[in-house]
Amino acid sequence: MQWDMIIGAIVHPRLRFAGQLGVGEDDLWSVARLAALEAERTWQPGAGATPSSWVWLQVAGRVSHLLRRASWELARDTVADELEDLADGTDLETRAIVREALSVLQAKLRPDEYRILWCYHGLGMSSAELAELHGVGEDAVFQRLSRARKKAVRFLSLAA
Repeated sequence: MQWDMIIGAIVHPRLRFAGQLGVGEDDLWSVARLAALEAERTWQPGAGATPSSWVWLQVAGRVSHLLRRASWELARDTVADELEDLADGTDLETRAIVREALSVLQAKLRPDEYRILWCYHGLGMSSAELAELHGVGEDAVFQRLSRARKKAVRFLSLAA
C-alpha cells in the first residue's frame, strides 16, 4: 500500500498501549489501513492539505478514536469490577459516590488528562511507559500528571 510508512509511523508507537487496553494488533492495523483508504478517496486537491498530511490526519484520528473508546470501556469495566468486588458491607451510597466522582472527572477533565490519570493510577502504567507512549520525557509526564491531579481535586471539591 502506498501509505504503509505513514500507517506504520502511527501504529507502531501505539501497539503496546493498545495491547494494554485489550485492542488487538490486527484490529489496530485494520483500522489504520481502512482510514488511509478512505482518506485517499476523500482527499480534495484544492482543500489546502497535501495527500500525505490528509492521510496522516485521518489515520491518526481514527486510531486515536479507537484507543480512546477502548480506554473508556476498560475504565468502565474496571470500575464495575472493583465495585462488584467490594465487601458486602459496602453500602450503595459509597458506590454512588465513586461512580459520581468518576463521571465528574470524565466530564470535566480533557480526554488526555483523564487518560493519563487513568493509565497511571488505574492501570498502573509507569511514568516511563507513559513518556514513551506520548513521546515526551518523564519530567513532562510528571508535570502533566500534577496538573491533571490538581484539576481533579478542584473539580471533585466543587462537586462535593
